[in-house]
Amino acid sequence: PRFSEHEFDQFWKVVTKRKGKDDAKKAFSSQRKQHSLEHIVDMAKAYYSQPVDNQFLKHPGSFLRQYLNDDPSEWTSRENKVDRFLEGVDPL
Repeated sequence: PRFSEHEFDQFWKVVTKRKGKDDAKKAFSSQRKQHSLEHIVDMAKAYYSQPVDNQFLKHPGSFLRQYLNDDPSEWTSRENKVDRFLEGVDPL
């Protein structure tokens, strides 16, 4: 891999949904070419600390591929829409 295990471990320790570690390592390796370790860890902290049930959070590999370019403030509004939908309220 193009990263050290120590770097991956820094990411992995902030992940609350620890599924698919091999897939996460592949995604981490790919994203590490484009993003700093600090950015990846900061984004993971923001994503996995959301006040949302873990079942609604992405697996780490999916998070790495889909969310590193997002604005974390949009996650809250997106999750609020999901919560309202799940409660049977029209999210619009």
